[in-house]
Amino acid sequence: MRKFFYLKPFVLLIGLFALYIGVLRFNGIIYLQKQSLHPNTVNVIKQINQPVHLTLYSKRTDLYNSLLPFLYHINQQSHWTLNWEQAIPINVQQRHPYAQNLLQVSMGEQEKIIELNDYINENTILNLLLQILRPENRWVTFLSGHGEPSIHDTSKAGLSLFNLALTNQGFKTAVFDSTQMSTLPSNADFLIVVSSQNSLLPKEAQVLQQYLNAGHNMIFLSDPNHAHVLDELLPIEWLKGTVVDAHGKALGTPHPAITIIDKFAHDLPISPPQQIIALPWAKALRVHNHNWKNQPLLVSDPQSWTEHHLEHNQIELNTEQGEIQGPLLLGTLLTREMNQKEQHIAVIGNSRFIRNSAIQNYGNLTLAINLCNWLQSEPMIANTASIEPEQTIQLHFFTAFAIQYGFALLLLALAVVAGWMFYRRQLA
Repeated sequence: MRKFFYLKPFVLLIGLFALYIGVLRFNGIIYLQKQSLHPNTVNVIKQINQPVHLTLYSKRTDLYNSLLPFLYHINQQSHWTLNWEQAIPINVQQRHPYAQNLLQVSMGEQEKIIELNDYINENTILNLLLQILRPENRWVTFLSGHGEPSIHDTSKAGLSLFNLALTNQGFKTAVFDSTQMSTLPSNADFLIVVSSQNSLLPKEAQVLQQYLNAGHNMIFLSDPNHAHVLDELLPIEWLKGTVVDAHGKALGTPHPAITIIDKFAHDLPISPPQQIIALPWAKALRVHNHNWKNQPLLVSDPQSWTEHHLEHNQIELNTEQGEIQGPLLLGTLLTREMNQKEQHIAVIGNSRFIRNSAIQNYGNLTLAINLCNWLQSEPMIANTASIEPEQTIQLHFFTAFAIQYGFALLLLALAVVAGWMFYRRQLA
């Protein structure tokens, strides 16, 4: 009886270990099934009225396991299927010759395939869906020909990261050089004007005027001391100087000309980021409400002002020189009824927040993508916000290993210790 007493813990732990492994294989990773999908993902899934099939091409078990929680939550709203193939078919391998891990989403006659890196997160699934849902022949067009930053420029001043983010979200991007082309393409979904350094010629301004009069949407970003290319076409007035933010400096920004936006209105037509926005070297504006509705988007702290002499060593508010104390309007959303639809224009006194040097800081990328979604002509996509990484269910390789095997390995170790103690007792 005494020998059997020491054997019972060992048998019990081995049984628990086998039970745990069996539950994992049947239900996936239990811990992650307690998480939930972001409301924007749920919003897109609810509006899909046809079957969706996922196919994972990979030899990695952790990637397959990381898909199970998504499928678990998605199937609360819809019915999706998942197929796991460890070998990549020849026809797929020819299109992705160097890929080792691929995820394919099929919906009706449409399909998209992306290459996977270390993990699958909620953005991976949402981006694939958006790539399928977005109109096939609609383009985001960037104005060029007047010193604007390039979407292909990988330097700190370029827009290559913003362009990559748009592509990942299913947008198609193009460049419109108004010095070479007389009209905007008919399939230009909306136009982005990023801090033109030179003024438009009269004929170029006329092209943009016709584009706006046709009811098309636009994002207009401008920096201090840059050309005011659309001042006569929009009901805006730029204030002199560069915005200085003492509030942001107190929070730890490296320069007082970096403005921090940490509060947003509750009635915005777009989803505001969950993080702060950092606007380096911004300028303020006023809106003259003629035929437009004005919704303030970015408003600086009361401890900010329009600095006229930023190059001076001592920066301070001088109202006698015409400097204006905050809060200051740095970005606004303009809407009006045009040609039996609502026209959307976003105006922001800063372009640096979408450049390579700053777009990955805080909520800058989320703001930029959400603005593009607001301008998107498809109503189903227009209200879909970009999901920030900390809001998603995601699983890194080491996290997956710890969750899937950590407790099992602990049970196994306890079983070994119990067996060793039993063996020592037997020898005694």
